[in-house]
Amino acid sequence: MKLVRKPGSSFWWFDFRFEGRRYRGSTGEKTKAAAGTVAAAALTRLTEGTILTKRNHRAPILREFSKRFLEWSQNSTTRKPATRKYYAYGVRLLMSSKLASMLIDQITAEVIDVIKLRRPVIDRRTSEETGTMVDCSRTYTAQALRTLKVMFGKAREWKVLRERTSFTIPKTPGRDTLIDPESEAALERELASSAGRAKSRLQAWLVVVIAQDTGMRPSEILAIRLEDIHWADRRI
Repeated sequence: MKLVRKPGSSFWWFDFRFEGRRYRGSTGEKTKAAAGTVAAAALTRLTEGTILTKRNHRAPILREFSKRFLEWSQNSTTRKPATRKYYAYGVRLLMSSKLASMLIDQITAEVIDVIKLRRPVIDRRTSEETGTMVDCSRTYTAQALRTLKVMFGKAREWKVLRERTSFTIPKTPGRDTLIDPESEAALERELASSAGRAKSRLQAWLVVVIAQDTGMRPSEILAIRLEDIHWADRRI
């Protein structure tokens, strides 16, 4: 398969033969890497028995589309701040994968099923990236894929995609073990009998109880302030 630049055109063109017939056309892409993805997709459609027609609809690569998606998300009046933050990090995870450079209409369920997502390790003390990348846990993977599913929905709504890609998000382990009154009382007695100042024992007891009762992480619990606690609604 050849990729060539024609005089007077800023796009790369593909040129290949399939079952004795020659196929040529513009990829609509200005970079060779993106053009290669379009050309490979054209050959795939032929092997699947689809008639190759001239593209009159150019789907953007995911990285390009993510900019419009984030702009919508951050300015949406129907999305809560926590949801905006969730989408922003989901997009960040997606941008660290090979999906970022793919045309969104070529991201199939099969591609998503085998994708391996990675994330940067953050220094908890400085909130800065350490430069180390690790494989995403099932929870982070689910966050990225849920964000991708919303992106596909908006792409269909904005007529960027003709059809919405359907795929399955893997299940993630839940936080379903809560502390019961008996365990809470036993924990309080144990801390009360241990060495140390009373205030320190009380703080340790509060952190453990909140963690077990809500499923929150220690870093989330330690960030709680009085104004975050709504006593009347029994809600943090």
